[in-house]
Amino acid sequence: MLIVKPDEELGEYKEIGKLIDSTEHKRVTPPFMDESLICCECGARFLFSAGEKYHFYDHDFDYPRRCAKCRQARKRKNHPPTNYDEQ
Repeated sequence: MLIVKPDEELGEYKEIGKLIDSTEHKRVTPPFMDESLICCECGARFLFSAGEKYHFYDHDFDYPRRCAKCRQARKRKNHPPTNYDEQ
């Protein structure tokens, strides 16, 4: 798989990754670069990094629609923490 990752020291992008080869087929992934997305909840811009894109691509996930802050708030709302000490 091919991943494009920013090189912070040089201020450029470099390609990292590998090609998966099998006897049945070849799978080559597109280059991944950091991308700025807009949260559907609060409208804030958030960074979707090349590493995250690779992970989402590899697991066949859709791109995230919410920033990290809104995702955490949504998780807390849907699954409130349980305090076992008060039981």
